[in-house]
Amino acid sequence: MYTQCPDCLTVFELDMATLVSAHGRVCCGYCSAEFDALQSLNSEPPDPGSTRLPRHPGQTSLPRLLESVWQPPLQHDPGNPNTEAKDSVQPAQQPEAATSPVLADLEATDQSDPVVDTASIEPQAPTIGESTDTELPLPAAVDIPDFIRPPQHNGLWWLGGLLLTVILLGQIAYAERAMLVRNNISRGWVERVYQILGKPLPRVRDPAMLRLVDRDIRPHPNVAGALLISANLLNRAPFPQPYPVVEVVLSNLKGQRIAMRRFRPAVYVPNRSQRLLGLPASGTAAISFEVADPGRKAVAFEIHLQ
Repeated sequence: MYTQCPDCLTVFELDMATLVSAHGRVCCGYCSAEFDALQSLNSEPPDPGSTRLPRHPGQTSLPRLLESVWQPPLQHDPGNPNTEAKDSVQPAQQPEAATSPVLADLEATDQSDPVVDTASIEPQAPTIGESTDTELPLPAAVDIPDFIRPPQHNGLWWLGGLLLTVILLGQIAYAERAMLVRNNISRGWVERVYQILGKPLPRVRDPAMLRLVDRDIRPHPNVAGALLISANLLNRAPFPQPYPVVEVVLSNLKGQRIAMRRFRPAVYVPNRSQRLLGLPASGTAAISFEVADPGRKAVAFEIHLQ
């Protein structure tokens, strides 16, 4: 058999098994359009002069099939009143017996009564209060799995979760203690905690907040061939800082280094107690260095804080 795509007018050959499996709906292999193959189904290919297969007009009403080939036997259904009525219409065969005049009168009376079609009687639903023959079974209890049941929380779980949260926050605060000390808002809380623990506040180093003011370099008044460098160290941070490492660089006119030396806090702050306290917040400290005179080539100096 042959059918035609309504979009690209391509004619295809197909068999009955393809139509039955797809209920008449097929897909064009060229333009991928879905269409009903039964509308243009034909046993002959299109004529050479024609480009379209004849279209079958759609029917408004479905055709009724009357010629049956095979029908399954009727089975008795207790719940279907029609089958009970059909079974009751066929009278059971009874052995012949002599009838009395009384029975004859009864038969005559039955024949005069109108025939009642039992098949047309519809079963009525039982009214409220009446008992039915069949009772609906009660639903059995369903065992709910453990993974669906809501978890039973108690106070120990909440207490353990709170304790773990406090420990986690403490670890984060200890790791970021330098940042907390630098912050003006959190520094007061950190100081109270360290006071309660009886430990000194950790010293935070921030060289960017240190500045040298009133710098001066001149020949040493008491030592020949030496230079005396003096300056005031200013801490602009709102928290105390440890004394920094001071780097002094001497250079010539071309900017080339002639001499360089780094001074640790123990060199220019000999008092150990003062070094442990550090440079107070917004405070200043006078520092001085004695270096050997490199000669007339040294015309400039630089001081870096590390």
